[in-house]
Amino acid sequence: MWTIGYSPDVVVGVWGGNNDDTPMIKKIAGLIIAPLWSTLMTEAVASTTASDVLKKPTPIDGPDAKPIFRGIWQGGQTYTIDTVSGKLATQYTPPETQKEVAVTDVHSILYWVDKNDPQGPPPTDPSSDPQFNNWEAPVRAWAASQGLTDQSSAVIPTATDDVHVPANFPQINLTGWDPNKVYEPGDTATINFSIANRFPIQKILVYGNNGILGTISPDQRSFSFKVSNIDDLSVLNNIQIIVTDSVFDQATASTSLAADVSQSSQ
Repeated sequence: MWTIGYSPDVVVGVWGGNNDDTPMIKKIAGLIIAPLWSTLMTEAVASTTASDVLKKPTPIDGPDAKPIFRGIWQGGQTYTIDTVSGKLATQYTPPETQKEVAVTDVHSILYWVDKNDPQGPPPTDPSSDPQFNNWEAPVRAWAASQGLTDQSSAVIPTATDDVHVPANFPQINLTGWDPNKVYEPGDTATINFSIANRFPIQKILVYGNNGILGTISPDQRSFSFKVSNIDDLSVLNNIQIIVTDSVFDQATASTSLAADVSQSSQ
């Protein structure tokens, strides 16, 4: 049985067991191992420099980090597809429909990472690490038992996302809006618009400056609001309509609203 613990400065592990692999007394961890660990840890901590907190290591992540560091165990080479078209994502593919896919090639971490240079290139000879075979053999055996066969980069699609292209984006046209009209804070303003769209509209949001004025139904083409509800109301305000369709393409229309804030500023 093992008892392991650590402080910011020292790690102590204690093991107790029978050399012939016969079971130990069930309560041995509490009766012997834990008290032994506590005694050793107390002595060890007393002879080290006190540290108040454990420092969180800087994570090795981000889009440029190796897949294995980002929790992707399926392989060391990845590509990003659009989940709607099933093709390679492009600059127009929205985040909601992007999916990172690994070329299946399952190995232990020592296959992908040189422990002396974790962020450097994969080791040219992973088997030179004395622990490699101990890690690699069971991982490869498990992959085979799951029917995970190695793939090559030939599985990466060559066609690109043809759903999320500018020609398919919704287009908004404001109708009957006079940006030169001056509103009082207590007035109600109504903004009308039309939408040309390839895919069904899913959501329409209306913003005033940096705050949301409201969410309206996908079939609605008019929105009324109290001018005083505009976030940070000032002399000139930005009104935005943001439309999202069923494949997460977006369009934005902006206009200005002039307000007489002289009374509210007094």
